[in-house]
Amino acid sequence: VEAAGAANVSDGVTTVYLCGDSTVTDQSAEIPYLPGACYASWGQALPAFLDGRIAVENQAHCGLTTETFRQEGHMDIVKHFLRPGDFCLIQFGHNDQKLPHLRADREYPVKLRRYIDAVRYQGAPTMSCWRNTCRR
Repeated sequence: VEAAGAANVSDGVTTVYLCGDSTVTDQSAEIPYLPGACYASWGQALPAFLDGRIAVENQAHCGLTTETFRQEGHMDIVKHFLRPGDFCLIQFGHNDQKLPHLRADREYPVKLRRYIDAVRYQGAPTMSCWRNTCRR
């Protein structure tokens, strides 16, 4: 598996892998930064809260669901580089809720469980991150 932006860290460096949608991905911003017009995700802010000895590999992308993240091969990239001692944070739901077959009472929990099982199989702990509910 080879991908642009995939982790390339030396042995012994703990890496936190991020899987998710636009609420997690690295967002671009215009320069100069205008707070009212620009936005950022929690995923791109995460390194600021770590001590520099932990790498962050953000594989999240705008518009993805628990289904399309896997279909487009992003989970394959994470599984290829993930090692015991690394971590994986998973957050989906923002786009899943818009699709009837991925609703919380249908396939969403099944697909989320597949991510958790895949990460644990690799020997890494996983955390499912839940975002606030969207109002309709």
